[in-house]
Amino acid sequence: MPEEKTRTLSYRRAIFLAPEADKTLADYLTKAKKKIPGLIKFTYDSGLVLEERHHRHKPEVGHFLHIVAYTPGEQASIVPHIPGDLCTAPPPEEADFLDGDIMVLIAGNHVTICANSLHEKKVERFLDKYFEVAAIESVSRHFNLSKVANINKIKMIEKQGVKEISLDASLFDASIQYSERTTIRKKLGGALLDEVKALFRKDDGTSDIQESENLTAHLILKYDGRRKDIAVGRQRLEDISKKIVEEEEEEGFTIKTVSGETLRGNDIALRKSVKIDKFGKSVWYDQTWRELEAYYRELFHSGLLDQ
Repeated sequence: MPEEKTRTLSYRRAIFLAPEADKTLADYLTKAKKKIPGLIKFTYDSGLVLEERHHRHKPEVGHFLHIVAYTPGEQASIVPHIPGDLCTAPPPEEADFLDGDIMVLIAGNHVTICANSLHEKKVERFLDKYFEVAAIESVSRHFNLSKVANINKIKMIEKQGVKEISLDASLFDASIQYSERTTIRKKLGGALLDEVKALFRKDDGTSDIQESENLTAHLILKYDGRRKDIAVGRQRLEDISKKIVEEEEEEGFTIKTVSGETLRGNDIALRKSVKIDKFGKSVWYDQTWRELEAYYRELFHSGLLDQ
């Protein structure tokens, strides 16, 4: 039996920002492929290369992509079998070390993704560059691959009501610029830790708390059942919960319902864990493609693609 790895399949939806965008993401990719057939790669200012290693188009489904990332000539850290420091080793001739890879299925505006040591935002970055080089409509480049919350979890919040919301924050949140505090957790956490940092500086004169303290905060929002207007308090918590679900990343918050259910970010986003045959530090791309298609069909038949 080949060794397997557990990998997460995520669902994202392409949302175009320009109202005049009249095609799907898969349509735009088909158009770009006609202008620039074959596999393509791009080198970015950082030196990182994103390369389309494999591609398959199934007309009845969509486009399957295997994108790899590497930095030409970059050495890898190695662990000698004798005590001492780590060492580095250059890549073999005519090759480079893999930084990460990502497998994607694009079906209309529906996107299923399996990432290995590579952020899924690299898919947006790769397609944006592809559409630019292919010189197709500029509106094709203005899109986001957005999370879609599991509607069943939203219904649970609405049915059971919200008892409390827990938000985690760290000094990293306080280091984020005000303009980048775009979510409820970052706004509240960043503001609280701003005040804590100011108190620390006043007490000990430390100029860089980030360097000297590993500080986290745990914020809990709940309504007071002893006071009047309980329904108003519950409704406000429910509204905040829905807002958090819509805007937050997949970590850093917990929602407890009145019935005692606990929802975390990973529970709310549409995602699925599968086992795939290991291939070095990654997994087999063609097997992953099959899993991505099966997951897409599962979402389609369950009606979750229409929510």
